[in-house]
Amino acid sequence: MPLRRIGVVGAAGKMGGNHVAALSDLRTQGYLEFPAVSDAYSAAEYTFKEKHPELRFYISCEEMIRKERLDGVVIAVPADSHVKVGKEVVDSGCRYGLMEKPFVPLRRIEQGPELLDYAKGRTKFMSGTTACYEPVLDTFIDNEDVVGKIREVVSFRIGYVPLRMLGRAGVDPLDDLGLHDAMNFRRIVDWREMKIMGNSAYKTLMGFHKNYYVYSAATLDGVAFTSTSAWIPGNHQMRVTYVVGDRTIAELDYVSQGLGYIPFDVAEKIRTQNMTSEILGMKELFTESLPVRREPDALRKELLEFVKFIETDGRETLTPAERELETLQQMWPVIAEDLLRDLNKR
Repeated sequence: MPLRRIGVVGAAGKMGGNHVAALSDLRTQGYLEFPAVSDAYSAAEYTFKEKHPELRFYISCEEMIRKERLDGVVIAVPADSHVKVGKEVVDSGCRYGLMEKPFVPLRRIEQGPELLDYAKGRTKFMSGTTACYEPVLDTFIDNEDVVGKIREVVSFRIGYVPLRMLGRAGVDPLDDLGLHDAMNFRRIVDWREMKIMGNSAYKTLMGFHKNYYVYSAATLDGVAFTSTSAWIPGNHQMRVTYVVGDRTIAELDYVSQGLGYIPFDVAEKIRTQNMTSEILGMKELFTESLPVRREPDALRKELLEFVKFIETDGRETLTPAERELETLQQMWPVIAEDLLRDLNKR
């Protein structure tokens, strides 16, 4: 089978650059062909010629797709441009696209079905939700019986303010970090539907942005979920999920790729004393662990999944665009009160 030819749209941005590096590695390893990139920022061409002389640079993604005869493209442009660029990819005749998350901003969720309807029969999209491909998450799911029947999932995802999001109307941590947590939760519970139970949001001094969200949800069969997501100044990062089962509690640390467990006898004491919420974050309790295979990393695993997506005509992937859009629709009540409040102010 010939190697699939893949390009990057929006290669000059940070996420685009990450994809360029990962695709270059996978090309060297013989998994795919990676001949070209595109970006509307024409000045980026000089940087790319210096760093990646082997790549051809285009300003127009449509020209790149047609001239390079690409099988698929990674779309790494800002979220508020996803629909516009997605339609250009469809019109160019490209059959497969990997859209960086969010597929559409939560506050413009109606654009998601619009793009999928536009692409129907012509282009199939996969969601670029890298968090679903974290090695530590794969290891936990492969050994899910260690925690027993899952009762609750608690996630904290805190990071610096991404420059690509600044100035982008209607995009905030919920679209970025909160979506990662929701997709991870749904993967842990085998993609069952979740219902939002409550939420809160806090504004920052940046005015139009909200930088801190907490929301709670539950599956229809009662698995509880709480997500805390925040953008903060500086370089501090926290990306961790706690899974509470009827046997023990697991800690999935996405920064270190560590998977820890509380010993069964200690977990039993915690449950009987109803202290589960108090012990989350106390790493010294998670004294047991399982080894995690860290290579390939999440982004490279996602890109290899995209190759499989192309080879199977979109039939095989963990994160089809439809699944991410379904998750965004389930998350929408988190912002519904905000939207109503804003409408009432007008």
